[in-house]
Amino acid sequence: MANDKSMELRVALQEHQMEMLMDIVRDIQANYVTKAELKESVAELKSYVEQRFASKDDLTRFATKEDLARFATKEDLTRFATKEDLARFATKEDLSRFATKEDLSHFATKEDLERTQQSTRNWMITVVLSVTALQFAIQYAMFQLYIQIH
Repeated sequence: MANDKSMELRVALQEHQMEMLMDIVRDIQANYVTKAELKESVAELKSYVEQRFASKDDLTRFATKEDLARFATKEDLTRFATKEDLARFATKEDLSRFATKEDLSHFATKEDLERTQQSTRNWMITVVLSVTALQFAIQYAMFQLYIQIH
């Protein structure tokens, strides 16, 4: 009898382990992909990349170093204006014939400009104060006139 209970207990334990194993297998099947599905997904990704992006063959159709060498070289560029050519134009001496510092001293300096700005500010303040005083005087005169009438 003890043997039967022990045997039943072992069978029940094995059945429970089998159920747990089946649950694990179902979980794996539901949440993981097979190698075939993975290979199919990778193949789709490869075909997408091949369609969308340039291959090495496509890139060889663009310019190479040799192609670029056919364009202007240093020797070609020397045929344009050189330092000597530019020296034939205005020199420092030519420019000195124009306005010098002494000539410019006849014009206004920064200090002159600052004094002018300060004078303008003072004038504006005087005008505002005069207009305010005039307005006050007119209001006072109108008030006095109103009082005498009534």
